[in-house]
Amino acid sequence: MVSFEEPASINIDRFLTILRQINSDLENAPMRRSNFAIDKNQPICIVVEGFLLFALSNDVTSMFDIRIFLDSTQSRCRMQRFRRKTHVNPKMPDSQVAITDHFSRWYDNLVWPEYLKRRDLQMANAEKVFKPEEYQDRNYTKLDTYIDQRVKEIV
Repeated sequence: MVSFEEPASINIDRFLTILRQINSDLENAPMRRSNFAIDKNQPICIVVEGFLLFALSNDVTSMFDIRIFLDSTQSRCRMQRFRRKTHVNPKMPDSQVAITDHFSRWYDNLVWPEYLKRRDLQMANAEKVFKPEEYQDRNYTKLDTYIDQRVKEIV
């Protein structure tokens, strides 16, 4: 079975090249949305998200001005991955989502162990770690406040 849950499954050099292109020439960068107008007089915030983002390489990690890690529980991560993979309606409460046994076995035996192998490294590479209780029930007030503060410092 091929695992896409390890840094080795990602073309880190290509990812780094794209990040550098975005940083130096956003207008001509690959994967740029054509319907997005760029005002060179305004700062642009680019959000990069990933399950293993801070475990890829120091070159990648050092490119980010703000490095936030959302720590979580196995059950919460499993639910989020299932919802994303199966396109569950975002309005449906978690209590009504039935995760299949096949998915749970795959997640619990492959994805979660890979996450745990790199969890400490990712937390060490983050400037701020938010614990699950700090953003429960989609309450992101602490996270929003932190990001607002850091953006003001940078811009």
